[in-house]
Amino acid sequence: MLNASHRKFYKQQIKTNKGRFINHQRARQYLLMPGEKSVRFLFCLLVVFSVLVFLPYGPCPVLAADAIAVPSHPRLKVGDQWLEQVTVNERTYRINYQVTGDRIVDAVPCYALKATFDPAMMSVYDKGSILLDKEMFMPKVMLLWNSRMKAAMNIEFKYQYEFKPEPLYPLSVGKEVFATEIKSTVISMSEDKSKMDESREIKFVVETKETVTVPAGSFQCFKVVEYDKIGMAIRTFWMAYETKYFEVKAVNHESGELTELLSYHVSF
Repeated sequence: MLNASHRKFYKQQIKTNKGRFINHQRARQYLLMPGEKSVRFLFCLLVVFSVLVFLPYGPCPVLAADAIAVPSHPRLKVGDQWLEQVTVNERTYRINYQVTGDRIVDAVPCYALKATFDPAMMSVYDKGSILLDKEMFMPKVMLLWNSRMKAAMNIEFKYQYEFKPEPLYPLSVGKEVFATEIKSTVISMSEDKSKMDESREIKFVVETKETVTVPAGSFQCFKVVEYDKIGMAIRTFWMAYETKYFEVKAVNHESGELTELLSYHVSF
């Protein structure tokens, strides 16, 4: 059973956090530190996270340094995985993402990914899942929970995106994309639930291509900068074709959070 301090803390999260991610990698960011000033995931995040659209097509060669654009994006496959290290507020986390299959969400085909956090973020959440829109390559649903606690404690995020004048993908140097993100957050604590809906306006600019070196290796990356509605840089991230556009490196200009790819295993 949650005590009064736990209930007060988790209910406060819904008031203090802002959506912080564009992909599966950005998913990770938002999920990582929901009680502290961080950035959004996953994938993810990746990510997520990062995340970044994957249209089905065959393997293509790694881009040359002077390449301007990619025809599309690689397709995620079951077993693809990425291990990244996140440092924020003098704390370091390792987050492992793995593709587990496919799901349909609101008639939208999605990739299903699982995430594990070491150590558990906020000393509570050690597991997560991300459902990633296959066409938009943006998160549709993300969930965080504790695998060892009997009491139900989880955070669920649901997203909708609208891009103008076109989606972020395929990436090309000089591309500018405006996006509206609508997010619904539900924090569950045993039988208690708190919900908040919010939206925000953001802009992504693909500034250049450059070589970035991290523990996982050296990669030829697209450098993408995310801006808020008043033109302040929120976050800069680098993505490479070799990692299926999972973020190689990311810097959050608000929180100082640094993300670096430690290792990865993907199949084309």
